[in-house]
Amino acid sequence: FVAMEHVEGPTLTAWLAAEPRDVAAIFEVFLQAGRGLQAAHESGLVHRDFKPGNVIVGVDGRTRVLDFGLARAGDSLSDGAIPRPPGPGPDISLLSSPLTRTGTLLGPPAYMSSEQHLGAAVDARSDQFSFCAALFEALYGERPFAGETLHALSTNVIAGRLRPIQPRPDVSQTVHAAIVRGLAPDAAARWPSMRELLEQIARARREHLTLGDGRIGVWIGVGMLVISLIITGMVQVLWEQPANLTPTQHLRLAVLVALVGVPLLALLLRRDQPARQRQLIMLGIVMTVLSCLQRLVLW
Repeated sequence: FVAMEHVEGPTLTAWLAAEPRDVAAIFEVFLQAGRGLQAAHESGLVHRDFKPGNVIVGVDGRTRVLDFGLARAGDSLSDGAIPRPPGPGPDISLLSSPLTRTGTLLGPPAYMSSEQHLGAAVDARSDQFSFCAALFEALYGERPFAGETLHALSTNVIAGRLRPIQPRPDVSQTVHAAIVRGLAPDAAARWPSMRELLEQIARARREHLTLGDGRIGVWIGVGMLVISLIITGMVQVLWEQPANLTPTQHLRLAVLVALVGVPLLALLLRRDQPARQRQLIMLGIVMTVLSCLQRLVLW
């Protein structure tokens, strides 16, 4: 007999469908699943069948990767099943099915890498592709490659034609670029291993939690208000008492305004700036401008 752990909890597919999930929660679950794949790879195993249906989100808070039925040991594996993409045909039921197809193809078609569609040798980078395809779908609500038939899907995957999506303000450009790299049709262009990919996602998650959420976000808002008051006070001094200020004092005030304003603009212009912090910075700048306009009208 085989004794296995009893795990209570929904599949990742059911977990995502149960209710809207924020980016932080999605990152946490996928990071845990990714570490499971990483552990398998470092043990010399390639899963070859990673998909949300093969991941369990345990009620104990731990995420597990399941169903290693297609896993194989070795660095480069191939069943040599098909030498070319499948021909055109109305194979719609295959794409909508959650099951893994056996025989001519190994793996879940919607999450298979280009080398799996071609029947070529696969390695850990094929699992990386499947992981990124699932993460893309979890974040954007759509699978990365379009195709109503297996032929159309295979053609898009092999060509690297990603589906156009609506950007999410809470998904940084860093994370998006990391996922797109993991979906490259050429395995050599992907991340060297799951470790490097997960480090990128974990770093972005820390930035999101540190700069965009919870109490830190409140403190950022307070900081913006304080900075607004400081800048407003500086402007009032410059407008109301210009004759009483020495050239050195004028210079010091100008430098102080620059030291406050330049970092704010730099934060605002960062492409991977969390949406909430961007909004708070904008609020601070708008309040400062309105205060200055008010002083100008009174003056």
